[in-house]
Amino acid sequence: MSVRDPFSLVYDSLWNTLESANFHQLIKVGNRIKFSTASSYRDPQMLAILSESRPVVGILDTGAVFGLEGTSNASFVTSSYQILLVCGDARLDKEYYPCLWEIITSALGWWDTLRALQYRGGVFVHMAHPLNLSSVFVDPAENKGIKGWVGRIDYEVQMNFQTTAIRSR
Repeated sequence: MSVRDPFSLVYDSLWNTLESANFHQLIKVGNRIKFSTASSYRDPQMLAILSESRPVVGILDTGAVFGLEGTSNASFVTSSYQILLVCGDARLDKEYYPCLWEIITSALGWWDTLRALQYRGGVFVHMAHPLNLSSVFVDPAENKGIKGWVGRIDYEVQMNFQTTAIRSR
């Protein structure tokens, strides 16, 4: 049984599954933007602009929908995440597609990893899946002469709890 909160457990599990052997070859450790103390914290500004030090990947928490006491004995939280991929090369097959493929294929392992997590003695992740992918080409005139691709994968994780198990005592 873990004393960590469910949000931290899910966030760290997303990263742990993402960081496969192939991912390690494609994305340098310093270019993995993690927003947790369990990880090596990286500066979020690295996601904002393109540079020669690319590709960069970050997982952002983008909010949640709550159903506290949604039924007589259960509550749920559906958390949303964005996996951002920023590449400093205009050639799709140089950085963008190989990194994107690693992220997509790692999503196959997220469900198995997440549904094994426990909070206060119970399994709590009941659904996890990618929702969509959007891509954009960054104009070099707007980014100090550097051109490249930026991709965003939206991901959703639904957590269900027995309300009595999570109610403050």
